[in-house]
Amino acid sequence: MVIDAGSLDLRIAIQRRDSDRGLTGEQSNEWHTVATVWAAVTPLTAKEMEMSNRFTSKVDGKITIRFNRQFASTQAVSGCRAVDVVDRRVFDLHGVINRQREGALDIFVSEVPMAR
Repeated sequence: MVIDAGSLDLRIAIQRRDSDRGLTGEQSNEWHTVATVWAAVTPLTAKEMEMSNRFTSKVDGKITIRFNRQFASTQAVSGCRAVDVVDRRVFDLHGVINRQREGALDIFVSEVPMAR
């Protein structure tokens, strides 16, 4: 079964924190976009919620993207976040289910509450 391109209706930027030191020695901690991809954001099913407990108990949804070797493992997304390019919703990334045969990756996420 191949992923339906029409279901990937959100543009998200996957970002990684840059922990370089500046010229004066201070910690930078800026987020840098490493990829911008089409995605679908959905809540977890009961089975997926059980699977996500392997990563963390904070998971409340998943982001599905086309298969991308750069993000195909939990180590690859560790410390990353996803930002909805339009709505500016932010998600912490926790783990990956690799569905390479279907051309997809399911990334377990938790939505970061927006500051008011």
